[in-house]
Amino acid sequence: MTAAMQYVNQMIRPRLLIQAAHICAQGYRRDRHLPQLLGVSAPLRHGPALSRLCALEEVLDDQRRRREAGYSPRRHIDILSAVMGEAQLLCASPTDHKDQENASGMEALRDAT
Repeated sequence: MTAAMQYVNQMIRPRLLIQAAHICAQGYRRDRHLPQLLGVSAPLRHGPALSRLCALEEVLDDQRRRREAGYSPRRHIDILSAVMGEAQLLCASPTDHKDQENASGMEALRDAT
């Protein structure tokens, strides 16, 4: 399991944040969303994209917990929905991972409180 997938599987976030991200993840299109979120023009493989998204999510969650004025719930939901989308794509793509487990971590992330 990749470090990014371990991060996803161990995430504990407020239920409302996860529910909003889950709804947004249903419309996730990596070719459209990744350039906006990561500022890249060429699409990254699923693993590196997920790693970068997880790093951004960690910063946003830290801002949320510290109640920083610059925290954007909308950006956090956008990043979390992309994390969910990339995790699903990574689990479905045999070329981007070697020993990846099934998507059970996505269920845990969605059900987290």
